[in-house]
Amino acid sequence: MSNRQYYICTVALVLFALLLRIAYQLGAEPLVHIAGDINDYVRYAWNLGQHGVYSSAAIDPDTVPPGDSFRPPGFPLFLLLAMKLSNFDSDWLRIAYAMQIVLSTATVLLTILVAREWIQPGFALLAGGLMALWPHHIVFASTLLSETLLGFTIIFSLWLSSLAARRKSWRIAALAGAALAFAALINPLMLLFPFAVALMYFTKKNRRSCAAVLVTFAIVFGAWSIASPDGTDGRTNSHRATINFVQGSWPVYHAAWQARHHHHEARQLLDAIHAEIDLFAEDPRAGMKALGHRLGLDPAGYAHWYLLKKPYLLWDWDIRLGWGDVHFLPVRDTPMEKHPILLGSHHALKRLNPALFVLSLGAIGVITLLFIRGESIPPAALLVAGLVVYVTALHTILQAEPRYSIPYRPEQMILVAATLAFLTDRVRARIGPNMKPSSTISKTNGTPPFSPRAGSDAQICSNVELNQ
Repeated sequence: MSNRQYYICTVALVLFALLLRIAYQLGAEPLVHIAGDINDYVRYAWNLGQHGVYSSAAIDPDTVPPGDSFRPPGFPLFLLLAMKLSNFDSDWLRIAYAMQIVLSTATVLLTILVAREWIQPGFALLAGGLMALWPHHIVFASTLLSETLLGFTIIFSLWLSSLAARRKSWRIAALAGAALAFAALINPLMLLFPFAVALMYFTKKNRRSCAAVLVTFAIVFGAWSIASPDGTDGRTNSHRATINFVQGSWPVYHAAWQARHHHHEARQLLDAIHAEIDLFAEDPRAGMKALGHRLGLDPAGYAHWYLLKKPYLLWDWDIRLGWGDVHFLPVRDTPMEKHPILLGSHHALKRLNPALFVLSLGAIGVITLLFIRGESIPPAALLVAGLVVYVTALHTILQAEPRYSIPYRPEQMILVAATLAFLTDRVRARIGPNMKPSSTISKTNGTPPFSPRAGSDAQICSNVELNQ
């Protein structure tokens, strides 16, 4: 693929992604726009904008609410921006949806750019194409939850991080640190990942970038740590982590939540889960003892739950804590069931999802093997694979459900494309040893695998040797 073809395809794919998201927004008819977790985010934004207090208390124009830090401020600040742009009028909803559609579309572009750091244009475009069509990503651009903003922030930070490593620029690394800090302010699960990025710079002997990413991350995230309210009635982010940890230790939690309105046994199970959460809040040692006792009653079953079922559950399809399938909110009508492109891609990708999971594991396996062997691996490959492993491990410890994987699907699709590029190279190596490689995963003509990308897209596309 020539340089010109690559850029034309990229622009066309990004415009296609934008049109699909607009088509869904215009055609979807949700029964409600604000429900569940969305209530908290809206309350935080409104109370902060109207009262200057970060609080999830019910909206009351006449009463200043007590502050709390149950949820982090990243997404409420995003909603507050939409509210301010509308002067706190009802139009803020449309502004917020438009902003999310732009971010969702930009995520498709960044997916291509990050993939292009270490695989050939055609496979980078494949990763972007999968994201352009991914149903959850399209639906959540029109859902006021943090997944769209988090997904954009993460892929943007990975692009900056890989760019800084390739150019050996501590200034770009500092920007990456700020982006990673904002990702952690959207979801605290990202709190430890900047240290993995810094370690990558350290192993590449780029000490200034290592320091830059940590310093800017500490400044941005630390500012919130100092300013955040203490919380009332135990509504702190650490308590929220405890809730997720306990809920995630019960294999029946999602089924019980879905059946809570119809079966008494389901409500009893939820009561038992809430009692264990309360015990953790009152006495963490007693809570851990109770959890350990429960796990000891069926060690084989819980081992299967944590080692096999939960890692895949994160990357499964149907949203458990919501309306179901790819929807969090209940819908009266959805283009996913009528629009020919959305309908066809929805059914195809749902069937392919297990295979995509296996393909992404393949890239992680190859990268891990080459890392153990001490081979040279492009920073983007390390970052993308590291992020997927990192978030899978954390959600396996805490709570796993397909909604939580939406922000990380771009990285998964890049790994899928990398595996396909690797397999293509293996086939080409058998057919013709001098054929152009699709990625830097495999060894071709004796060159080392994962040779870091050099130069611009134009240089790489015009000179095959740069990518060998």
